[in-house]
Amino acid sequence: MSRRLRAFVVTLLASGGCFRAEVTHCPTFDCPKQMVCDGVGGCAVPEQLSQCAGQNDGVECSYTTLTSAHIDGACDMGVCRSLQIPACLADLFTDDVVDAGMWQLWLPDNQPVVVNQQAGQLLVTLAPGVGRVYNGVTSRGRYDMVAGNATVEVEPASQEVGVETDFSVDLDSSSGYEMAAYANRLHLVVHTSGGVTNSIAVDYDPVAQKLWRIRHDQIAATIEFETSPDGTAWTSQRSAAVTRAPTGVTVTLLAGTYTDVGVAAPGVAYFDNLKLTSSSCP
Repeated sequence: MSRRLRAFVVTLLASGGCFRAEVTHCPTFDCPKQMVCDGVGGCAVPEQLSQCAGQNDGVECSYTTLTSAHIDGACDMGVCRSLQIPACLADLFTDDVVDAGMWQLWLPDNQPVVVNQQAGQLLVTLAPGVGRVYNGVTSRGRYDMVAGNATVEVEPASQEVGVETDFSVDLDSSSGYEMAAYANRLHLVVHTSGGVTNSIAVDYDPVAQKLWRIRHDQIAATIEFETSPDGTAWTSQRSAAVTRAPTGVTVTLLAGTYTDVGVAAPGVAYFDNLKLTSSSCP
């Protein structure tokens, strides 16, 4: 069940009840209902726009995120942007709270699927018996991944049919690369403009495929979907031709259920040791 097929609109029906995540519709994507289209290809809280209305780029500003984090920033094309977004993306998840400068929640209300950090890992705790609900984190910044890679250690949630754990590198709202574990298969997905999805699946081995990597081979002009048991020996599970350089990418870590009635014991997805590299971020 590809994340693109789910889309960001998570309108959800649960057994014995209903959970609905409403959205703000933008020209090419959807934002959470509490956010607005920022006019330059993203989502923003209204305060990000009001703080910078009529202001020049670089003017200092601040705003409060949907998770009540205070962010100091500067105006950029009429939007208050955080100054706290790191230049390079790497997270060992050692704190007890999600880094609000680095990540934004997929579901701002953080329920009924709950994201938190503990014991050096990012946890996505799925909701029993609730269908078609995903949550996780997406990088707040965009990064260059030319001749680099994005790597994460993954312990997926339940492999029962209906549960999915997902890692993706996105070029924009309709293009990118995704690795997803569900139903004991590891799905290697290429999304291209226009919503076209191409997926190849291999048998999933939680030991041999403990680490997942999406790597740009600049010489071969390919994206390599790779796995490793230890971070030293890597195996390419799929190679895909690059039609667009991986610049300005975002990274998403996600888990949820893709059936209407959910799963009785969907479990918890664990992520650790996330790092994105490039020539400027080795």
